[in-house]
Amino acid sequence: SHLNFDTINHLAKQGLVKGLPILKYTNDYLCSTCQNGKNEKEPHLPKPEPSTNKKLQMLHMDLTNDEAADIIIKILKQALSLNVTVRYLCTDNDIEFINHTLRKCTDEVEITPHTSAARTPQQNGVVERRNHTLVEATNTMLIFFKSSLFLWAKAVAIACYTQNRSLSHPRYNKTPYELLGDRKP
Repeated sequence: SHLNFDTINHLAKQGLVKGLPILKYTNDYLCSTCQNGKNEKEPHLPKPEPSTNKKLQMLHMDLTNDEAADIIIKILKQALSLNVTVRYLCTDNDIEFINHTLRKCTDEVEITPHTSAARTPQQNGVVERRNHTLVEATNTMLIFFKSSLFLWAKAVAIACYTQNRSLSHPRYNKTPYELLGDRKP
């Protein structure tokens, strides 16, 4: 999996990643592996959601198991240890997020749940877009290396590692890693 060349050039030019030489990276050919790893669907208008201007004040989640409440509580404790106040928890309306343990926890620390309508993943857009990006990168890696699906979890972890050290939005001019940890990757 690789970033697009404009992003690589921007990272190099701005010195946002240690060890990346300042060169002009060009795309001289169409990467067929990238084309095979990407699929597109029609866009869906997002559900309006509250906005924030502080890091980790709004968490977007999409978990798939019965331990979701425990995982979320662990994440909230980590945020607390960073002296961050979580205000919003944006999730789908799935069963793992609708339980007494989680509701009690969010009520105690005054976190406002923000849920999407049932069976509309498009309304949980931040998570769904990030998941889509990770799945595309994972598919691309597995196709390129002709790897077996048993490497799926490792490929997702590598894709996530790469994305967290890549420019997230030009207006911040920082990687997610730097936004959270206040240091360059």
